[in-house]
Amino acid sequence: MTRVPARWPGLRGLVLAAGGSRRLGHPKQAVRIDGVPLIRRIVRMVAEVCEGHVVVVLGASSERVANCLQGTDFIRVDNRDWQSGLGSSLAQGVEALDGCCRAVLVTACDLPCLSKEDLEMLATAWSRAPDRPAAARYEGVLGTPAILPARVFPDLPEARGDVGARDYLRRPDVSVTPVDLAGASLDLDRAQDLDGIRRLSGTDRKT
Repeated sequence: MTRVPARWPGLRGLVLAAGGSRRLGHPKQAVRIDGVPLIRRIVRMVAEVCEGHVVVVLGASSERVANCLQGTDFIRVDNRDWQSGLGSSLAQGVEALDGCCRAVLVTACDLPCLSKEDLEMLATAWSRAPDRPAAARYEGVLGTPAILPARVFPDLPEARGDVGARDYLRRPDVSVTPVDLAGASLDLDRAQDLDGIRRLSGTDRKT
């Protein structure tokens, strides 16, 4: 696996890409924006921030999604229970992290406006208070991308249902460093989202 200089030693990446894209009707992970599949774009960005250590959790359309990542270094985890929701993907992804992990940057794969600079801003904020989670804040709420210190892994939601990192971050007893990331506010769920994203990017390619 290719390694990059360690700006944030011990920071690992976790990309949750197991969903079935039911509302969109075809795999969002493989949607091309400016000619690049969304999953490939996000994994590359995360790798640049996380020393090349990236775990990708696959589920629905796993081989098609994996093909989008050919030539990209990543640790593959296949979640056979992906239909149960985010909880199982988060749990399996965390379990696959190596023993040198100090914290994990968790993100979905469907954030077309997210930039590497956004992730670097998040990592910088976390490094100032590394015992606390740092999370994207948009439209007044906390969510992913987020960085979770290894010490909180035992407190994460149990691996069942559609419960993921967002639910943990929004608990009143969890102290979080918020980072305003406008690029995290737009995700790809429905066909109308895709139309808007393509207008912004100047492309009309479907897959």
